[in-house]
Amino acid sequence: REALTDTCELRLADTAWAGAKAAQLGEVCSAGVPTSAGFVIPVHHYLAHLADHHVDASAATLRAAPRFTEDGHARGAALEALRGRIEAAEVDPALLAALVARVRRVRGRRWILRSSTNAEDLPGFSGAGLYESVVTPADPTPAQLADALREVWASVWSRRAWDEREYYRVDHDAVAMAVLVQPFLDGVAAMGVAITENPFSTQRSGILVNLAPPGGSVTAAEGEELPEQILLYRHSRPEMISRSTVHGGRPILPEAAMRPLRDRLDQVHAHMMERWGTRADAADVELALLNDGSAVILQARPYRMRRP
Repeated sequence: REALTDTCELRLADTAWAGAKAAQLGEVCSAGVPTSAGFVIPVHHYLAHLADHHVDASAATLRAAPRFTEDGHARGAALEALRGRIEAAEVDPALLAALVARVRRVRGRRWILRSSTNAEDLPGFSGAGLYESVVTPADPTPAQLADALREVWASVWSRRAWDEREYYRVDHDAVAMAVLVQPFLDGVAAMGVAITENPFSTQRSGILVNLAPPGGSVTAAEGEELPEQILLYRHSRPEMISRSTVHGGRPILPEAAMRPLRDRLDQVHAHMMERWGTRADAADVELALLNDGSAVILQARPYRMRRP
């Protein structure tokens, strides 16, 4: 598949050429849930970029060298050189023209280019944070779009991504990068993540939501910074676990928005669990909470429970 394709047209069956992130977001969109949508640049163009500029042959040569396997510093330097070649090579003019034409349909907006590989957001391997996302200026020029695209493509070969795939025994030769291109959201009050089942107890069905102002941590992993953490129970009142330490203790999620958010995430859960079947226990959802209290889904990946 070569054509740039609207995200909402994608389904799980398209993962091989659209990547898991884009395909799963297409599924969410098909359930009638508001998403960040956009369109996808298929993996064909990443593979062609490497082949046309002989980067794939260079990668094979580098990896065959004994020092690449045995010496971490040598491996890091080789991967950096490989990324440099990907970022320096010319983007196919026909692809760039198609990308520019799609972006120019919406004026005055910034855009975000996000990885959507076939080696992330999968059952047993999330690959979260391994690959780059790049935000363009408003009304980006062709050169700015080309730079952003190449930077996302090149992130397949980062040292961290390589090491993570190696640890999980993911075949590097099978990894291919599609790119999800979306209008950058304005009017965002908070970013959030949600697990669509209660990870603490099987006795009370609910959804765990973490929220933080833009730029804050939603994972409670940044030193002493805590997100707002809420359990949205399905059959009783919500439970506030913690307030955001970077929001002055003030609530991020308005009380009036709690039930609509729970219902929206229930939609995601029901649809994705039907699609994933036994490969997941819940959905791990990334979302943006807008200033009006509504939520936009940015991605959904399969999640396995690890209850105490």
